[in-house]
Amino acid sequence: MRLSRPRIFYGWWMVIGGAVALAIHGGAIHYGFSAYFNPLIDEFH
Repeated sequence: MRLSRPRIFYGWWMVIGGAVALAIHGGAIHYGFSAYFNPLIDEFH
């Protein structure tokens, strides 16, 4: 008899994927905001 590892529930893959997407999105907004906002300030004073 061969014991197999228990499979990870599909919902946890969704949670992991959502957390990664949120981290990438949050980092892009937090660090990339000045790349768009500062030129707008310079353009429109």
